[in-house]
Amino acid sequence: MEPPKPDLDIPQDQLRQVLEVVPDVQPEYAQELLTESKTVEATLNALFENPAYPKVDRKGKRKAEDPMDQERGQPKPKIDYTTTERPTLGGPYYYDLALEQLQVDFPLTPKPYIRSVLLLKKGLYVPAHLQLLADSKLPILPYKRKVIAYRSKGKAALVEDPEFTTEREWLVLKLQEGALVPIATGSSQQSITPSDVEDGIECGCCFTSYPFEKMIQCPDAHLFCSECMVSYAENLLGSHNPNIVCMDQSGCKLAFPDSELRRFLDDKLLELYERVKQRKEIEMAGLEGLEECPFCEYKVVIENLEEKLFRCEREECGAVSCRACKKLDHLPKSCKEMEAEKLLDGRHAIEEAMTQALLRNCPKCEKAFIKEAGCNKMTCPNCRTLSCYVCRKVITGYDHFNQNPNAPQASANSNKCLLWDQVEQRHADEVKAAAERATEAYRRENPDVAQEDIKVDLPVAPKAPAPLPGMQALMVPRLDLPIPVRPPLDVGALAAEIINEHRMGAAQRDHMIRQWVGQQHVPAPIPQPILGLPAVAVPPQRLHVLPHIPRAPPVQQAAIPRARRRRR
Repeated sequence: MEPPKPDLDIPQDQLRQVLEVVPDVQPEYAQELLTESKTVEATLNALFENPAYPKVDRKGKRKAEDPMDQERGQPKPKIDYTTTERPTLGGPYYYDLALEQLQVDFPLTPKPYIRSVLLLKKGLYVPAHLQLLADSKLPILPYKRKVIAYRSKGKAALVEDPEFTTEREWLVLKLQEGALVPIATGSSQQSITPSDVEDGIECGCCFTSYPFEKMIQCPDAHLFCSECMVSYAENLLGSHNPNIVCMDQSGCKLAFPDSELRRFLDDKLLELYERVKQRKEIEMAGLEGLEECPFCEYKVVIENLEEKLFRCEREECGAVSCRACKKLDHLPKSCKEMEAEKLLDGRHAIEEAMTQALLRNCPKCEKAFIKEAGCNKMTCPNCRTLSCYVCRKVITGYDHFNQNPNAPQASANSNKCLLWDQVEQRHADEVKAAAERATEAYRRENPDVAQEDIKVDLPVAPKAPAPLPGMQALMVPRLDLPIPVRPPLDVGALAAEIINEHRMGAAQRDHMIRQWVGQQHVPAPIPQPILGLPAVAVPPQRLHVLPHIPRAPPVQQAAIPRARRRRR
């Protein structure tokens, strides 16, 4: 008999099969389809027929299904307990427990001094402990030692604080590893500076004397201060070089051990050091089939050459990408089809930007319109709102425009929009500028796309029409040419000229009248005989002008009243 096959009706097994074929579907949606269809095949068919199914965010942080999974799946955030800038997460008993523990740690230090240091460090236990530890090693103590050491009364055992317990365990572990160097910095009491150290050790880099506790040494006992080592490590790690070797002038190139690096590197630099070091070691190993996630530094060896997808197992990423083009999963489409769609989307984005640059929207009702001809004072066909075609703002009249830009006083109105311009040229310029901006923005987001692949045709402003044959071209005045202006008139000179012309005209008329009157007294020539008849002398006739006799005014007669007729 054949062994019984495993029951595949278990929801988790079916869900796992669906997620292996369609990894980007939301598990909740796939579970609903499985509940309705009862089979994996029907669920897959429903997903393939409906490409718009709910998808998970394949690039970014995954969401845990429940709080327990979230606690198990995500690493705990690292807290730098040595700094005072971290938030206070302790409970109401944190301060009392910290003060009690500091008295136990430093039994010969007076309680008022411990309380002042704890308050100076914002009530945080680890910074106060490091400060008190540094103060206890000073050659001159900032306080007077107690004669009788402090003894705990056991009151701290009655209360608990998880945050204080975690912080206390972290401090004990770091002190045992030697990763913490107590340095008195920021205290109101005496602090250690290079000038205060008399019997210090000279740094091999900056040649300044520091106490021995602050020095970092290489395997060959070359000593350097922590400030120089931090700057040195930051420069190396910034260039992805994990080889932090000795920088002594003798030529020593021994690498600093990890125990020394942990003494001066903070958590961020230490994490960067581990990541860069691991990356370097993997590259030097030369593993066959090693691939890296395009969106993070996760690496894995893939032995199946037919596998098309790369599934990142890092919880902060979790991206599913294509092994061929290093882009997000685009199955069932090929890489060429996705590239063609990408270029098409780029051209569509550019053309949409060109259309938006050409159209105008009413500032009040958002009604779209476009101007074909006329001035730049536009009236919305929907709500009758006046707007400017240049700046697209609401206006009230022609005061918004510079109606005569070529006049001498136009400089005072240079901030106003033009009332008249060539609409075709304006449209061409605005569309071209919008296309350039959209192309630049798309290439900034997709630097692997060539400009020739998303190139679109730009509009060209039409030229002025040529005159018809045999007809004279109509000369239209240009708006950009200066208008001739009449010079100011001299009113006094103009009046004198008019008076002189009037006097000359009157003199000419008087001369012509006198000449005509003189011609009236010249005797007429003697006429010649006609048809043989003798000539007869006729004396000249004189003109007699009758005197003007005024006409007598008409006699006004008094009105005679009419007799009224009596009615019979």
